[in-house]
Amino acid sequence: MSQLFEQLQTTLGDAYRLERELGGGGMSRVFLAQEVALGRRVVIKVLLPELAAGVSVDRFRREIQLAAQLQHPHIVPLLSAGESNGLPYFTMPYIDGETLGVKLARTGELPVSETVRILRDVASALAYAHEKGVMHRDVKPGNVLISGGVAVVTDFGVAKALSASTELGATRLTSVGVALGTPAYMAPEQASGDPNIDHRADIYALGVVTYEMLAGRPPFWGRVTTAVLAAHVVETPEPIERLRPAIPPMLASLVMQCLAKRAADRPQSAAQLIHVLDTISTPTGGMAPTTVVMAPAVELKPRRRWIALGAGAAAVLLLASGGYLWQRNRANQPGPTVAPVPVEAGRATAAGDSTPAPAQVVTPPLPVRTDAVPADSSVSANPPRPTPKPRRPKAHAGSTATEKQRTSTALESAKAESTPPPAKPAERPPPPAAAPQPPPETIPERPAPAPVSQVAPSPPPPAPPPAPQPAADPTPDIRAVIDAYGSAVESQNIDNIRRVYPGLTPAQQRSWQQFFQTVRDVKAQLTVANLDVSNGAAEAQVTGLYTYLNNSTRQAEKLPVAFHMSLKKESGSWRIVQVR
Repeated sequence: MSQLFEQLQTTLGDAYRLERELGGGGMSRVFLAQEVALGRRVVIKVLLPELAAGVSVDRFRREIQLAAQLQHPHIVPLLSAGESNGLPYFTMPYIDGETLGVKLARTGELPVSETVRILRDVASALAYAHEKGVMHRDVKPGNVLISGGVAVVTDFGVAKALSASTELGATRLTSVGVALGTPAYMAPEQASGDPNIDHRADIYALGVVTYEMLAGRPPFWGRVTTAVLAAHVVETPEPIERLRPAIPPMLASLVMQCLAKRAADRPQSAAQLIHVLDTISTPTGGMAPTTVVMAPAVELKPRRRWIALGAGAAAVLLLASGGYLWQRNRANQPGPTVAPVPVEAGRATAAGDSTPAPAQVVTPPLPVRTDAVPADSSVSANPPRPTPKPRRPKAHAGSTATEKQRTSTALESAKAESTPPPAKPAERPPPPAAAPQPPPETIPERPAPAPVSQVAPSPPPPAPPPAPQPAADPTPDIRAVIDAYGSAVESQNIDNIRRVYPGLTPAQQRSWQQFFQTVRDVKAQLTVANLDVSNGAAEAQVTGLYTYLNNSTRQAEKLPVAFHMSLKKESGSWRIVQVR
C-alpha cells in the first residue's frame, strides 16, 4: 500500500473507505472509494505533487464549487473538494464504463453513427456548461466516459480551477499539460499561451476528438510535443475526407470547420454543432437528398376509364371486321344451279301407248362450283326422260307384198308423227356478277431445308488449364513485422527500433528518447485494426496500448496509441517504410 493511499485514507476519515487505486490520470492520481453514509462508489482524484506545489487550496476549492453547480445528463458532477496534507483532491460519482481513449485504442476508428452520437452528447454538455460560463479547457478522449452507449464528460472545470488557483496562471498549466501529452487537443490560442481564450477553444478540442474518432488518430500524431504545438498554430490538418472518403460531406465539413485556426472561423457555439448533427442524423445521413415526386392517386381513375374505353372500342372494331369479312366471303360463293324444265310444244302420246308422261322431279338445291360448269353449257342437272319408242305391229303370215308395203308406209308415217321436233337448247340466265375479289395474299415461300451433310464429329474440347493457386495471405507476415516493432519498443533501444523501422526520422527518434527517459518496463500491445494490401504494398491502421511505470510517480500508467504504418514487400519479406 502506497504512502499516498494511507495519507488519503487518514484525511478522509470514516466518511470514505478507499478500495484501490484505478491508475494515473493526466493531472491526478485516481482512487476508487466507498461512501459509507450513502453506500455508493465514488472516485477521488488527488492532484499530482508537481501541480499542487503552486496551487492555492482555497482558490481551487472555490473553483470546484462553481463547477459542481453543473447538473446535466452528460456531465459527471463534482461532489466535493478538499485537501490532504497539502494535496488538493475532489470527488465525483463512479461511472461503470470505459474512457473514449481506451475504446479508440481497442477498436480504432468508430462507425459514423456512433461518432455522431458521441459527438452530440459531448456537444450537448459543452453547450450547457458554456451557457453557465464554465469552460472545460481539457476536452480529450480520456475525459469522455462511455457507459451504456451514452457519453459523459468528466473533470469539467478542473483545468479552469487549476489555472485560476495556480500562482503562475495558465502559462504553468500549459507547460504541465505539454509534459503530460495533452497538447494533441489544444486550440492554437491555447497552445500559444494566449490568456484571453474563450469557449471556442473547447470547440476546437472537440473537433480534434471527432477527427480521431473518424480517422483512428489525431491530426498531428507521431510528432514531438513542440512540433505538435507548432502544427496546431500554423499547419492545416489533412482533410478528414481523404483519410475516410465514405463519411458524409456535411460531417467532414463540420470537423474541418471546428479545426479552423482562427476562433472566428469556427462554429461560434456548441449549439450550432448540435443543429448540424441533428441534420446529419436524418435518414439522408447528411447526403444530398433525392426528390421523389409521387403522382396523386386521383390521376389513376381517368387512366383506368380510358383503358376500358380503348378496350371496348377495340372489341367493337374486331367484331365489325369479322362481320364484314363473313359477308364478303358469302357474296363470293354462287347459289345452287337448277336446270329449267324443258317444255315440249304440241307433244302427243303415241298411238297405242298407255304409259303416262313422267312427273317432273325437283331435287334440293346443292352448291355447284362455278368453275365445274362452263357458262355456255346446256347440260341440265336433271336431264328429261327419253320418249318411249312406238310399238311395231307384228306381220301376220301369209300377207301379200302390197300389204307389207302398206304396213311399212304406215309405220314410217306414225313414226314421223310421233317424233317430236328437236327441242331448242334452253337459254341459261347469265350468272350474277361476281363481287370484286381482294388481291390474293402473298405467302412467302419457305426456304427449302438445307441438305443435311454428313459432318465429321468434332474432337473433344481440350482439358481446361489448371486453376491458378490463390496468393498466400500476407496478413500473418505483416502482423509478425508489427509484433517485432512492438518488441523493439519494449526494449527501449533506439537501435532496435531502427533495425525494424529503417525509416525512423530524427524527430521520431528524439520523441522516443524523451519517452524512454521518463518511463521503464514498457509493454506494447499492438493490434492491426485495418489492413489494405495491393501490389506488394500494405497500409495498416495499428492501435494498441503502451503500459509502463512512470519514473516520477512510480505508478503504472497506460497510454492508448493509434498510428498508420506503411509496409513494402522486398526480396520475399515485408519491411516497415513509414510510421505516422
